[in-house]
Amino acid sequence: MGEENSGLHRGSRNLITIPVETSFEIRKEEQFGKYVSFFPLEKEVASITLEGFAYPLDHHYLPNTSGGLCVSNEIVEETAHVSYEGGILLMVQSRD
Repeated sequence: MGEENSGLHRGSRNLITIPVETSFEIRKEEQFGKYVSFFPLEKEVASITLEGFAYPLDHHYLPNTSGGLCVSNEIVEETAHVSYEGGILLMVQSRD
């Protein structure tokens, strides 16, 4: 993580970012908090893949009406990998 993310908000409980790269990784030891959530900032995020998470996805279409599909996921490997092909992805790392 780091330069590949554009920080929007960092509070005591949440770190909200918009990843600049369409493929990136998050190291478990460096993540902010315990949970990671993903939301489309606009209409959709196309072909999102989550690897190394408790709830992985493989090239999944994520509409902004997903109903919480990518909310409060947990990293279960040393490094988690995220990739997507289109749209603007909002990532929220939270402590609770």
